[in-house]
Amino acid sequence: MQRNIDRRNGIVPFSEGRKFPHISEIVLAAFASSEKRTLTAEQIEAQKELRGNDGLNFGKGYMVPFYEARAGSAMSATGTTSTTGDQGGMSIGREIVEIGTALRAGLVLESLGARVIGGLTGTAGLPRAQPTLAGAWYSENASPSMASELFLNLDLSPKRLVAWFDVSLQLIAQQSNIEQFLRTELMQTLGAEIQRVAIGGTGSGNQPLGILNTTGIGAVVGGTNGIAPTNAHLAALEYNVTGTSKADRGKCAWIVSPYVRQKLRQTFINGTGSDPVWDKDEAYSLFGHPAAVTPSSPDTLTKGTSAGVCSSIAFLEMSELFIGLWGQGIGIEAVYDTAMQSAGTIRVLATAYVDCGLRTPTAAAAMLDALCA
Repeated sequence: MQRNIDRRNGIVPFSEGRKFPHISEIVLAAFASSEKRTLTAEQIEAQKELRGNDGLNFGKGYMVPFYEARAGSAMSATGTTSTTGDQGGMSIGREIVEIGTALRAGLVLESLGARVIGGLTGTAGLPRAQPTLAGAWYSENASPSMASELFLNLDLSPKRLVAWFDVSLQLIAQQSNIEQFLRTELMQTLGAEIQRVAIGGTGSGNQPLGILNTTGIGAVVGGTNGIAPTNAHLAALEYNVTGTSKADRGKCAWIVSPYVRQKLRQTFINGTGSDPVWDKDEAYSLFGHPAAVTPSSPDTLTKGTSAGVCSSIAFLEMSELFIGLWGQGIGIEAVYDTAMQSAGTIRVLATAYVDCGLRTPTAAAAMLDALCA
């Protein structure tokens, strides 16, 4: 079954032609195992399919492609956990058409040209040629000199990303719509986190290294303590990639936060009364290039005495940004042990193995000290 795709809102296809077991079926399988009963033929076939040549084995779970969590939350049917306003019981006792998910950053990078590689098993090597080869003119009988083509390499290796819900078995029994809600919540949360680290990941603490912290990207510096962004700063970022780095290959785009967009809508090209830098009729376009406007782009950077209030503005050739996923994407697993059985709960756990990086650092430039207050 192919679902409609709207990547800006974080909705991605679950599968093309594959049937996944419902969470309720997983719970049934857990009960069957705990009571030493056998699975049905259909459940056995589903498990065989899931444990095939995926490279990963997620036990009593299922795999969904790509990304879309919220970690460590507990949900109950009757409101017995300690978090006010976060109870599954609010969805019981009435006809529920749809359970609304939390608002998170929309997934925008792939739609602008970032390349997502799935199904990886080992370290992924992405070599790139250095611009050492050049043509030269010679006389009729002169022997040309040979040029050596040199290569550099970007290696991607899996980093583990996890989020989960503890859900009461009573809630699952009483609310038929809860499965879709749980899957969407988990996928959207992991997807938003993958996007955040692709942009600003530190490369430490098991995180991938994001665009903004990659050594070798172009830099446009505002001031000692940051500065309000201007038309000139944006022009410098664009030229850094398309001119200096010669990376104008048709997939160039901006990555900014909504806060930056708000500021540039009120920043005038030639002083008060002139046209704004960000045109009022454009929501996702800046300087004629597509713009990813996402809260995944940080507004909490520090420059000098401007602590935690600086925003980033990035411009890059998007096809040089790679996101790698190992296995089939996100594994969603129902975890069930004796303690949870006694408590009447089951843990729905989502796991992804991910890495990302810029293959050619000079294909990106960033301003990291934009003051947008």
